[in-house]
Amino acid sequence: MEKTKFEFRKTVLENINFSAINIDEEVEVEQTFGISVNDKDYSKVNLKIETELKSSNSEIIFLSVSYLGLFDTDNEKPELSITEIEKPELLLNKILPDMSSLIADITNRCFGNPLELPKKLPDNISFKNIE
Repeated sequence: MEKTKFEFRKTVLENINFSAINIDEEVEVEQTFGISVNDKDYSKVNLKIETELKSSNSEIIFLSVSYLGLFDTDNEKPELSITEIEKPELLLNKILPDMSSLIADITNRCFGNPLELPKKLPDNISFKNIE
């Protein structure tokens, strides 16, 4: 199977939700990744990273951030799987620095300490079994 080629255009902050709460316990971080194809131009593809921060004791999500990475591709299909991308972690790593910086800034301003999230995915991550 031939892999789709990607050219990075830019990142876009899609959504942010924040609730000021008192954090006195550990914070849990959950990130999800998604891919979508523009329904009018299949060569325009968006990779999405959603990050949620929640208090580990109360399970209350106090910060939710969605970022998109916009890419031009040679895709000609209405749907695309992350497994069709050669080295998807490199594409997601184009988005993670902006996401990480924003979360660090918000948590620093609100809680006095920045929460530093990784600015790149681990080298050993595998997307082979994801559909």
